[in-house]
Amino acid sequence: MYSCKTSNPIIRKFPYPYQGAVSISSDPDCMDFTFFEELMQFMNTSQQTSFGMGLGLEVTAGLFFYSQNPYNFSYYDSDNFSLKSKFSSRVDEYMQSGWIDTNHAYGDFDGVGGFERKHAEVVSNLLEEKSVKMPIFTNHGDASNVQNIGSGFSYHRGDDNTKSEYHVDLLEKMGTEFVWDQTLVDESLSATQDFFSQQPFKKDDGVINSPWG
Repeated sequence: MYSCKTSNPIIRKFPYPYQGAVSISSDPDCMDFTFFEELMQFMNTSQQTSFGMGLGLEVTAGLFFYSQNPYNFSYYDSDNFSLKSKFSSRVDEYMQSGWIDTNHAYGDFDGVGGFERKHAEVVSNLLEEKSVKMPIFTNHGDASNVQNIGSGFSYHRGDDNTKSEYHVDLLEKMGTEFVWDQTLVDESLSATQDFFSQQPFKKDDGVINSPWG
């Protein structure tokens, strides 16, 4: 149970007169591309869909750039750096329109591992080529996802510049402004705060559980 009192230092005060806020984003876990497109249509249009009449909301989505697990779609085919999946051109449209705005830990490495800094470098170069910004970065999955960041778990290496999996220096280039690092307790937040306090990322009042402190 975590405190939601406004006096808690990891929760920002909401600007007057608002009492709360909600952020909605579609997580790409366990989605094939057909399901993803139908879900996006259901959430973001008022059209008839397989799930019923569309909700007419504005809900963006996260993306796995890589996935060796067959139950996810991804931008690249498996973890191949050069072979794009058959969905990549359509994903380009989602990214360029802003409907995909979340880098979901570069990929799903659950149970298989294998993340290298090169995975992040390829993504950074791709976004630059496509003139796309990815304003949100979120951690993902099990202990095989060593690209995760934050001091909450010992296997997180993405923000440890002594490790070969280090990549957070690339996030600014990708347009990253907000990070979810799985940190919800004060004691484990300090190391991530210390790191990001050195980075010239944008701070934004109203953000909950952001490592900027």
